Amino acid sequence: MNNLLDKESNNNPIRWEIAVIAARAVFLAIFVFSFDNIVGFGTNPYLLAAAGILGIFAGRAAAKAGILPRGLFAVAVAVLVACMLFSALLYRVGLYFITSPLRLYAFTEHCWLVLVFFIFCAIATFLYWKYRSIATVELCVLSGACVYFLSPHRDYNLAAPQAVNSLAWYFGVSPQAMFVICGIAAVAVLILYLISSSYLHGEMEGERKVASTSVWIARSAAIGAILVLYLFVAGVGRYVYLGYDIEEGRTTNGVGQGSKKGESPLGFHSALGTNNQPAALVRLESDYPENPFSPMLYFRESALSSFNGYEMVIAGKVYDADVNFTHPSEPYTGAEDHTLKGRKPLSYSVYLLSNQKDAFAIDYPIEIKQIKNPNPKRFTYAYKAKSLVPSFKLKDLQYADVGNPRWSEEVLEHYIQPHPDQRYTNLAIQLTEDYEYPVQKILAIVDYFNKNATYTLTPNHPVSKDPVAPFLFGDLRGYCVHFAHAIVYLLRAIGIPARIGVGYLTDLSQSKDGHILLRMSDRHSWPEVYVKDYGWIPFDVQPENVESHGVTDVDMKLLQELMDEIGPDQELLSDDLLKGEKGAEKKRWQYNISLRTLLIGLIVLLVAYLSAKLSLRYGWLFRASPAARLTASYRALLYELRDLGFRRKRGETKREFELRLAGKFAANPLPLTEMVIEHCYRKPPLRGIDIRQIDKLREKGKEAINSVPRWKRIVSLFNPLSLIDLFSRR
Repeated sequence: MNNLLDKESNNNPIRWEIAVIAARAVFLAIFVFSFDNIVGFGTNPYLLAAAGILGIFAGRAAAKAGILPRGLFAVAVAVLVACMLFSALLYRVGLYFITSPLRLYAFTEHCWLVLVFFIFCAIATFLYWKYRSIATVELCVLSGACVYFLSPHRDYNLAAPQAVNSLAWYFGVSPQAMFVICGIAAVAVLILYLISSSYLHGEMEGERKVASTSVWIARSAAIGAILVLYLFVAGVGRYVYLGYDIEEGRTTNGVGQGSKKGESPLGFHSALGTNNQPAALVRLESDYPENPFSPMLYFRESALSSFNGYEMVIAGKVYDADVNFTHPSEPYTGAEDHTLKGRKPLSYSVYLLSNQKDAFAIDYPIEIKQIKNPNPKRFTYAYKAKSLVPSFKLKDLQYADVGNPRWSEEVLEHYIQPHPDQRYTNLAIQLTEDYEYPVQKILAIVDYFNKNATYTLTPNHPVSKDPVAPFLFGDLRGYCVHFAHAIVYLLRAIGIPARIGVGYLTDLSQSKDGHILLRMSDRHSWPEVYVKDYGWIPFDVQPENVESHGVTDVDMKLLQELMDEIGPDQELLSDDLLKGEKGAEKKRWQYNISLRTLLIGLIVLLVAYLSAKLSLRYGWLFRASPAARLTASYRALLYELRDLGFRRKRGETKREFELRLAGKFAANPLPLTEMVIEHCYRKPPLRGIDIRQIDKLREKGKEAINSVPRWKRIVSLFNPLSLIDLFSRR
């Protein structure tokens, strides 16, 4: 009886059956809850998952009982027909006892869905246990399903899929990290499924189950699918971790982040569209009813005032001294310009929800200082800012002059440097010839775009040396980057100092109790003009024609949740004061993993893995003593045979194993067996072992193993079974 149990456990190990059932249950649960999160079944997902898991067990039991496929299908059809008749009868009879027929109808629909889940999972599991080819199909389908489920995350759309985004918020990690975690988890479960299937789906040769051609095909297909899934994750990781994270990528609306002098964070050819990933929570400490742009509010992050012959780029503090250009972890103190009119101080706190390269502020910041992060798992940085914000009315600017009389000639030339294309000057003169005052000319140019241009995230303009020309002198279809550049070029063409502001634009009508939720879809760029005595003022476009836009409502539930996370601001001491103090709060370590690092890591792991495999097979070359060389050579042959699917059974002696293998190969693959037995068990041990004889016998065994098809031997290099046996001391 014990021998029979050993034989059964060897032919179909219970532990691998449990692993397969567990893997199928995990994938089923992921499917049920993900699909319910996307479209909603209407039926309780826990009930559906339970029905599916019961179906898995039922299908496995039916397969082990030896039921024929046609018998199982006949039973399934009979059950469905019986349930149809029963539900029809129940519905007719129930109407006499139940006052609400809709409840009865809903009950039967729920029962039907649960039954369908149970039958489908039972049949699928039954076929899996009966036919080896089903494993190949399932592995490919599962890999494709994982990729499809994670695919909405592409193009840095961090708000999708919603299930991943919800998990990120629940566990307090970034959506990027949760996305990679989901990809790694999917790969891990697929590998578990692959290994379990390899043990269960084999062919009996005598009393030993060995890998069949179908299993090798299934393994190859699964390995390919897993690699595709990994490359997909790594490919998206290129946008997630390639040295520019959120901050330097073209995040949305063609507007990225960056503060390097001579560079631009803007892009003309790809506005990635809606990206509702939360970027920051802003809390205003007082009302701001004087906002001249109400209900819109601008948060400036950087300014582009240099023209490099192709586009506007960052000039830095040399010219744009009113912009802080500091990291969120750095304090900032700006010189207050007391000559500016119509401005008031406004204090506010910013709690960053994503990796932000530059601290942003409302209009003209005069102070930025760090405050205690209320929840490091949720927020990356927190700082408090004070700005001089506009409190004038736009009509007050109607007859104002432009430019700063304190500017030097060099600074003035910097801000009015024109585009060399004469068409910009001709169009600017044409649009403003009927107006006298500078602000009137500015409004005339802006109004031209409001009435004639179309806002679209997909302008599809051809690549040229001047990316603005196809927009301005073509179909006037573009997004904020095109509008801002075109207006700045036209204003400079008629001597009006202008630059481009970059940051966030939010709608205060979607705020709550002074709290504002900024999202990546609020990324924006706009034209700015220096109005005399008032400073830099946004003159933004509001096109009447909108073809596509990433505008969506703010998630008020999330906003309330974030509001509950923060408490009163707690100011931190500067780094200089904290230097040398024990227990002081340190900056949160920020790290970026580039695609190159990911690939290098993968290559290192692959090289380490292959090195370990090769050391098992060729470690005998480094054994000097005859006894060590004998055992190492014998083990090298055993490990290679193990990777090919041959292993000594429980209770089988070395000689019996040798004889069994000799019948499966053209020659004996273990000719060292006799010498190893004499050396290990003879007393005294075998002496005077000839190394040349050992090498000669090992070479004969190697020739026998080489009779296996080459592709199987190559694939066996990636089979981890020999390493598993090594570390499990088998």
